Amino acid sequence: MALVNLPWELVEEIISRIPPECLVRFRVVCKQWNNLFHEKRFIKTQLDHACPQFVLFDQNKIFLIDVNLDDLAIQMHQISVDIPCVLSMTPFSTIYCDGLLICDLHCNGTAVWNPLLRRGRQIMTKNIRFKLCGIGYDSNRSEISYKLFGYHYYYEHDYKLEIYECASNTWKYINAPYEEWPIKEPLDNHISLGGNSYWTAYNIETSEYLIRKFDFSKEILKDFCILPCKKNHEGDTHYLSVFRGNRFSMLEQCNRTSEIEIWVTEKKIKNGDKEDVVWMKFMSVSIPDIPRLTLSNQSLGRCPSYFIDDRYEKSFVLCFTDETRHGCIYIAKGGLSRKVKIDDVGDGYSHCIYVPSFIPIPRESSK
Repeated sequence: MALVNLPWELVEEIISRIPPECLVRFRVVCKQWNNLFHEKRFIKTQLDHACPQFVLFDQNKIFLIDVNLDDLAIQMHQISVDIPCVLSMTPFSTIYCDGLLICDLHCNGTAVWNPLLRRGRQIMTKNIRFKLCGIGYDSNRSEISYKLFGYHYYYEHDYKLEIYECASNTWKYINAPYEEWPIKEPLDNHISLGGNSYWTAYNIETSEYLIRKFDFSKEILKDFCILPCKKNHEGDTHYLSVFRGNRFSMLEQCNRTSEIEIWVTEKKIKNGDKEDVVWMKFMSVSIPDIPRLTLSNQSLGRCPSYFIDDRYEKSFVLCFTDETRHGCIYIAKGGLSRKVKIDDVGDGYSHCIYVPSFIPIPRESSK
């Protein structure tokens, strides 16, 4: 049988739909394939096709959990990492951005890590008391240069909001009023989308839940949009996640009934004004014995992490700790639901959402 040469565009499309874990070993097939995996366009396409996973950190072990939405099952395997400090402790918090994980290691600085490529970089801060708040980049520039932002706290009421630029390995202070900082907001639920950092907040004066934003292009903090939440429902919890790579999803759980509603933004999030954001209800979730995702329970498994899917049927997947302090994956799809206990982890683990990608670790500029 004669060999058929497919058009290169078709080859790219086929490769982009192969699970990233399998593609890693294909880099040695030929130089053309290896170059393809480093192209921004291919990385973006591959991210759009990849299925989210959960990363778990627990007592010198790191696990990846794949969720099979066809049979509501999970597959868990341990992975290695080339940053010793990540293995030596459970990260204080972890933020996902474009295939990278940014781990706040408290006294050991911050680690930027790509689990798929098993590569990372440790960033030492100027002060051990550094709270990581987000990661992003100037979306107005053609070249992506990642930046971290957070605050140092030296003494009581002595805080400094700062930005770290990965390429230049430099820090600089940001002049922003203290009342605008994310330090005063209770939920450690920061997400990165389109180069900016977002998190949930509550306006006491208006009784409204909202999303706040750090704009890395202008390097300012500001309100972004109002969440579609019920007013004056004290104790209800709200968490953000990324949907389809360019939209928000928002989880709202009623404190009285534990019922969950998922909302998504109608259009992809751009750098426009907050009036551009329109929310629509995605699905209602009812899972027997699902725990309350309240602030008091976060110490049992840190903030909950979740993702939704609508490629075949609307699905909801949540990672959290149940009432017995056991890590669990909760899955809801159509009229079916399942609770799957996570073996081999203790009650001090942390977790986050991760979408595998070939995006390289940001390095210092050779200049």
